[in-house]
Amino acid sequence: MPQYKEDPIDRNQVIMSVLEQEIEEDNIVRFLDAYVESLDMEGLGFTHAILADTGRRPMPPKAMMKLYLYGYLYNLRSSRSLARGCKINREVQWLVCGLTPSYKTIAEFRRNNLEQVEAIFLRFVQFADSLNLYSKKLLAVDGVKIRASNSRHKFDTKKKTEKKIAYFKEKIAAYLEEMEKLDHVEEQETEGQTKEQLKAKLKKAYEKLEELKRLKGDLPDSGGVAHTDPDSRNMRMNNKGFGMCHNVQAVADSKHKLVAAYDVVDAGADVEQLGVMAKKVREGLLKETENEVTMLADKGYYSGEQITACLEEGIVPIVAVKETSVTMEKGYDIDDFGYDEEKDVLICPQGKELQRHGAKDIRYHNKEACSNCKNREKCTQNKKGVRRIKVNGGKEIMILRSAKKRYQENQEIYRERQEIIEHIFGNIKRQMGFEYFLLRGFPKVKAEAALIFTAYNMKRVWNIMKGKGLLEVMKSYA
Repeated sequence: MPQYKEDPIDRNQVIMSVLEQEIEEDNIVRFLDAYVESLDMEGLGFTHAILADTGRRPMPPKAMMKLYLYGYLYNLRSSRSLARGCKINREVQWLVCGLTPSYKTIAEFRRNNLEQVEAIFLRFVQFADSLNLYSKKLLAVDGVKIRASNSRHKFDTKKKTEKKIAYFKEKIAAYLEEMEKLDHVEEQETEGQTKEQLKAKLKKAYEKLEELKRLKGDLPDSGGVAHTDPDSRNMRMNNKGFGMCHNVQAVADSKHKLVAAYDVVDAGADVEQLGVMAKKVREGLLKETENEVTMLADKGYYSGEQITACLEEGIVPIVAVKETSVTMEKGYDIDDFGYDEEKDVLICPQGKELQRHGAKDIRYHNKEACSNCKNREKCTQNKKGVRRIKVNGGKEIMILRSAKKRYQENQEIYRERQEIIEHIFGNIKRQMGFEYFLLRGFPKVKAEAALIFTAYNMKRVWNIMKGKGLLEVMKSYA
């Protein structure tokens, strides 16, 4: 009688197994386990790291940390999916030694240890640095929009609210018209609706209208308010149009594409982030580094103020130059202008002086010179033909001129930017499934970003070092 390759076992059969034997020696969970075991949970400030004399016995913080890092490695990020994994996933069971915490316990651990989870990221950067996996010479920075836990329907602006108000006013007018028709006829029903039903709908419409009017009064003149995650913003997502997002910033090292620093901001543009990220790298990975460090950034970071801030951190930025807003083939960029520090005036390419105007919002312009200039089409598209340059003092012109020269002289180095930083975003989004945040609010969102970048770094270190005695190194690292 023909048979299949193997006969299935009886489901009532008793199966004997040893968890330790089911996990291969070259499985990344062994590295994850060894690393978390090396951590000083009490020193990092984790809840329940010190046991109380009374109360219920808590789950071990190390077991919960292992559970979360495993979840972010394999796209099992929700507390419910992790709770289920503790019951059916042999790798998870091995990691947590058979513990089966409820999803509420798992969620509370993350919620109660937000700062501690962020500290784990920096601790792992230090560990990878101890293995000489960072060059600490060439870095790249960029941002990626990650969807927030906030529907676009739960995001309101004044313009959007005004449209809703107009809609409900039309509905109210229509209901009143229908009720007036019923007042003049014997039948108490029109289009399948009774007068009582119309009254109920009218009442709801009035209530909604009043609610929208109150909301409009609370909304800012520009931008809007997200109701589910107040820290999220409506941002452009490359080719996907607009969506409710957080802007995740990351700095990567060129040697092995390991993340050196990260941040989460509510600004859709990257223009104000270069100095911030340079400071984070300096306070973390480069804290004890004195050698010259270069950081690559695309044109979204092109800002004289931020380039200055980056240089102040001892990091030399190579930033792509923003294209001129003028459509002319040879338009004048901001760094084509000179600066006379003694007079505090800008000198345009035609030799004319542009005077300073304003105290906080500083601009330089010269209406008379621009109106009589033969080359103004190369300089501005302003309807009045006036070029206004907004900079934080004329010295910024010189900073931008120097940055432009540095960019032009280092094209070969700059070409490495994309392969250094885009590698990370491609991995966390496509390979690790990090397309959206589960948590809401900056403290929680930043902790979630820390988890995904720690998991990413852990995966990279394992792939680089697993054949070089990494687990043996971990025994001495504890």
